[in-house]
Amino acid sequence: MRNMKNLTIFVLLIAAFESQSQLKYDAGFETGTYSPWAEVNYNLNNPLSNQFQIVTSPVRQGTYAAKTTVHDGDEFMNTGGERCDLEIDPSQREHEGDDLWYAFSEQFSSDWQNPGPPPDGDWLVIADWHASANYPNVCQVMQLETDATGALILQLLTGNVEGYDCFTGSGTAHYYSEVVLPSISPGLWHDFVFHVVWTTSNSGSVELWHLLEGQQQYTKIADLHNIPTLQYKTDANNPDVPYFIWAHYRSALNTHTSILYKDGFRIALNSDALIEGDLYNVFGKLFFNGFE
Repeated sequence: MRNMKNLTIFVLLIAAFESQSQLKYDAGFETGTYSPWAEVNYNLNNPLSNQFQIVTSPVRQGTYAAKTTVHDGDEFMNTGGERCDLEIDPSQREHEGDDLWYAFSEQFSSDWQNPGPPPDGDWLVIADWHASANYPNVCQVMQLETDATGALILQLLTGNVEGYDCFTGSGTAHYYSEVVLPSISPGLWHDFVFHVVWTTSNSGSVELWHLLEGQQQYTKIADLHNIPTLQYKTDANNPDVPYFIWAHYRSALNTHTSILYKDGFRIALNSDALIEGDLYNVFGKLFFNGFE
């Protein structure tokens, strides 16, 4: 009986180790800093603390979360718009054939003000995979953004992006833009899980699940298959290598202050690896049992 118990414990330990080994990048804020993010993009004319703080409330998992704040005029260098963005470590860029899972949580402050309609505002990005410097006239590969009504939109521009300036242009690129949530529900945590197969061919896919704080079950809110998910110009064998930005990035036409909380970012090779440690209660068996 004791041998059977020991065997069970051993099997569980092996399973836990294998799951952990599939976790590529753990970038929550349990270090008490923005590490291991490569950098924070913010208004360099002011102290970082004006726009980025590690907080103990509200948090979604563990002890710490990040509070990002954008005021009128908070432009990063001469990049346009206003922002407080976390930029991922360069080692974590996406490549042809990568099959990756992403998990992260966002909370819009309880006094959140939506970006106004044009010409007063009209957009605010909370997460995006950005094209690299190789394509100076093409920006996001994929992004989540809010609109003037407070809806959340998933937007993609992939495939051959020759002839495009961000999401505007003409050519053969795959363009997708849909409302995935009707409201950003200020004051509550949103948990997102992406599963992306990265490729320039038509065999790529993007799946997105969402859970709002207080709900008991994740809901799939995007399910895209048989599409390219990387960008290239003319030559599909020479794709761009995008990088993830955990964004709080808005039109410079906005004049109000906006606060967005972030927590629990992870990248993994499978869904099980997302739920190690403190994230179990957020991205746990409630969602993943029978998921794949």
